[in-house]
Amino acid sequence: MDKTQAYKIVNDNPLYDIINQIIHFLQTWLTNKYITTEQYENLWPVHRKYQLAHLYYLPQAHKQGTPLRPICASINSPTARLSQFLDNLLRPLFKQSTSTSIENGIYIVQQLKSYSRSEQFTPKTLFITFDIVDLYTMLNHNLAIFYLRRFLQEGLQLTALDGIPIDVIIKICNLVLKNNYFYYDNNYYHQIKGGAMGSSLTLSLANIYMKY
Repeated sequence: MDKTQAYKIVNDNPLYDIINQIIHFLQTWLTNKYITTEQYENLWPVHRKYQLAHLYYLPQAHKQGTPLRPICASINSPTARLSQFLDNLLRPLFKQSTSTSIENGIYIVQQLKSYSRSEQFTPKTLFITFDIVDLYTMLNHNLAIFYLRRFLQEGLQLTALDGIPIDVIIKICNLVLKNNYFYYDNNYYHQIKGGAMGSSLTLSLANIYMKY
């Protein structure tokens, strides 16, 4: 956790402050008709169901030394619905914007078969892999927001997404990024860089970031 300095200990439980922020923004967006009543109700935080994310580690057996990958279990976090909502909007757009995006192992097998049938493989074909170390905890929030806006407005020439102005999409994303908190070993932590490993939005933001 100290390696990337992405986490900062905070003194108090931020749960209800996060919920109140979300409520304030949702009410403002609904009043200004940036979101529909249905979206408002789907994104509304239910106090009794929410809790801070908690941290656990998964060993990366495929890497030398078997390093541990931090995972934030955030399914019940206050920003989980917002994160999923944004990811549902952004992920299909990114997939459509590039032919090199690989979702899973099944997809890459299908692509390799396609390359083979089209005779794009030769005896000299080389496969190259590389790993971006600690991407999820090195992602600068301001740059992530900058490239998201660039992707939507310049790359795709969009002014709105699912009827929601791009400025509001950016504010929702910023709200999620700035409120990544979790509980671990009797302490509350704030993630000040990157996105939560386990958040549905983090992968989409990382993909867009790497695109540029």
